[in-house]
Amino acid sequence: MPQFEAEIIARELLALLERHFASPSVPVRLVLEGAGVHWHVEVRAEVRACRVSAFRYYRQEGTEYCLTLREGSQKSANGRTWSLEEALRVLQDWLVEAVPLQDLYARFPFLDRKKRELEALRRKVDAVLERLGSPRRCLLREPLGDFYTLTVNGEDRACELDALHGGSEARCTFLHLGTRLAEGKASDVDGLSTAISGWLDSGVRVEPLQREFPFIRIEPHAPAYEAGRYAEWRWDDAIARARESQGVKGWAPLVPLLPLLERMASRPIFRRFFFFTSHDTLCFSRCPRHPFSTEGLPYISPRFKGGPMADLTEARYSAHCGERTLEGGPEEICQFVEGILATEGDTTFYGSTRDAVDEDD
Repeated sequence: MPQFEAEIIARELLALLERHFASPSVPVRLVLEGAGVHWHVEVRAEVRACRVSAFRYYRQEGTEYCLTLREGSQKSANGRTWSLEEALRVLQDWLVEAVPLQDLYARFPFLDRKKRELEALRRKVDAVLERLGSPRRCLLREPLGDFYTLTVNGEDRACELDALHGGSEARCTFLHLGTRLAEGKASDVDGLSTAISGWLDSGVRVEPLQREFPFIRIEPHAPAYEAGRYAEWRWDDAIARARESQGVKGWAPLVPLLPLLERMASRPIFRRFFFFTSHDTLCFSRCPRHPFSTEGLPYISPRFKGGPMADLTEARYSAHCGERTLEGGPEEICQFVEGILATEGDTTFYGSTRDAVDEDD
């Protein structure tokens, strides 16, 4: 008996495909594969194959079909559709009729749609970068399944690109060591590519970049980040968001931590460090991005009923650092953690531990 809904959906799909391919003109083999919550049907005909996965989502009607087409050992195309009829036609044309891939694109535009849009954007951006004399070029990657990324990389800066509205508009995210500092959307690829060159080749900061290219929107933390005050900004922003979340129903992990955050933010030693939350636990880090640098640093958990409706007058916490632990009120915990951080010295850095390792190499 199936334990998970994913297996039930896959078995229903298998039965449906068995009926559809009951008497094909070429032999078609159907195999149910999977375990746990990951199941699919492998459909094969001679050297061609297609992996079909079916998904149903909470509060969303219908079934989404994800198809991965292969020829031999090479993956040929990916696509997702909510139309069962369309998915069956793809299988028929690819496996039974042996339709060439380019003809399949014309019949079923959803196949490799994002990949083809990004490839078209890559050609346009690369042409402008070459014309500007920039050594940078776009890199198209498929990091997971049918999800693609298009990036232009510099030394410690990068740009992430996406094609919007069928390729009529492009979006660019401007990053430093993985931290998002600005974003721009434009139908003018020349202007967007020129901004990319300025960011990666000239090292221009975000505010001058926005003045030259008004379609760019600066992230609120960007000026503080570029001035070396990103950790300070993070503290102020976290406190503001926690205050806004008080009394509002929903998941709000910062609210129970508010008495701590307000006390810590008033002391310079805390504002040097970065922090993040894991469920309702406050963790300190020497860097702002995952993978974080937490070894030898404390973490703090609430010891009272939390949530956005929490009674903060009863706030108590437990702090841990190695074998040292303390349970107490906000002021006691602050003093305990402050003593630990005081021994750290100047150890904070931007990026992540992965970036630090790359720099050492």
